[in-house]
Amino acid sequence: MGHELGHALGLPHPPGCDAGQASCDQGSIMWTGLYSYPNTYFSAAEKDLLNKSPFITNVELSHTLPGCSNLLSASGEAVASRKNFLLENVPNPFSSETSITVQLQHSENISIDILDVWGRPMQRVAAGNLRPGKHTFTWHAQGKARGVYVCRLQAGNHVETRKILLVK
Repeated sequence: MGHELGHALGLPHPPGCDAGQASCDQGSIMWTGLYSYPNTYFSAAEKDLLNKSPFITNVELSHTLPGCSNLLSASGEAVASRKNFLLENVPNPFSSETSITVQLQHSENISIDILDVWGRPMQRVAAGNLRPGKHTFTWHAQGKARGVYVCRLQAGNHVETRKILLVK
């Protein structure tokens, strides 16, 4: 499944593999797929391409799971200590407008943007310094085409995204 998901996100087979060349990266998930699972991996170039997609984001945990209180991020920072916000929107899917709610634990300079599926900014919903607590904003989508959009919250150095679906 990882192999096919990679293709869906635009990853090709590794260089030389289709031609049977010795330079083929035989361990790449984009070549062997599930046949060698779990001993497959995404190459550095494949990871770089995937990380540029608006659909691939760092996962931020809103709470710790039992037995996972010592979870660390890739930078070594405790995950439970760095989560400052929660982003949600209702309804989703929606037909004309959706309410975007941000819950902050600390004062934070934020921006909320709506992006198209290619990650291009379509509209800024909110920006500014917010106090701790719950804040709700409304995105009025009149004049926008139906389809998938991305709601992106930036709070300080952290970014969270949500896929939202506009139906008419």
